[in-house]
Amino acid sequence: MKINEISPCGALEIEINLQNASKEQLYEIAKLTCKNVTILIRNQNLTKKNLIEIYTTLGSAHKRKFFFSDDEYPEICLVTNKRSEKGEKLGVFADLELGWHSNGNTRSNPDQDLIMLYCEKPGLGGDTSFVNTKMAFEELSDEDKKYYETLTSEIRFDVSHKEKFYDLSKDDPEYQVFSGVSEKKRGLDTDYGIAKKPLVCEHRYTKDKALYFCYPLIERLVDDKGDTVDSVVVEKLKAHVFQKRYIYEHKWQPGDVIFNDQVMGLHKRTAVSREVERLLYRLCFNLKHVKW
Repeated sequence: MKINEISPCGALEIEINLQNASKEQLYEIAKLTCKNVTILIRNQNLTKKNLIEIYTTLGSAHKRKFFFSDDEYPEICLVTNKRSEKGEKLGVFADLELGWHSNGNTRSNPDQDLIMLYCEKPGLGGDTSFVNTKMAFEELSDEDKKYYETLTSEIRFDVSHKEKFYDLSKDDPEYQVFSGVSEKKRGLDTDYGIAKKPLVCEHRYTKDKALYFCYPLIERLVDDKGDTVDSVVVEKLKAHVFQKRYIYEHKWQPGDVIFNDQVMGLHKRTAVSREVERLLYRLCFNLKHVKW
């Protein structure tokens, strides 16, 4: 594998044919993702079966069936602006702008460490930014680190939030999933709701620390006494975390694969035109098979 740094935020580009990658090489890619947060691999020609083989080498994923799940492989989420003849959404994150987030923010105990995105049709728009919140934490003063480690975020998917992660109406099928409504209707347990998470999180494999700061989903920050933290603190965090030097901006091309750590980073996306078809395959999984 040839490895090049492509951004001051630590993002790497790796030259490898994933169809021929060994188990040891996939382990190394996973470990580099946990350390560097974002890994880009270009010029791939992968089938859905290839994607399944990659993630099952590394770990496991949930297989619940949603309207945006692939028919053959429900672990694969279709990220597409394509709609049915009736105008119904066929994929998740169809065309609206997405604010800063990572997978499982509003779930109390998500078991998915990485996302893997594979681009088949980039469409028009939908440029994706990835921020390294591990680096943002590491470059804080010792005083700020100590203070932020006393804070807790109360996180909820709320379409009325003044800084929306995703501007959905409550009857949108995506809202039904993210709020847990659709799972409850099917009689399934859901851990979507208000999630309380430390502002400073620790990676379960590397033990590195990062700022878990998905602010468009944070209802409030509370201190160790349970009191709401002043909004000045939130604004200070925003100004620090989302500096350009912590962010890698990506314009998708066919055959691109991105691995992104969901604890050490966040990502967002610009709006997507409905005029040109977009299709990415998205998998979220843990790394329980990786030898650390």
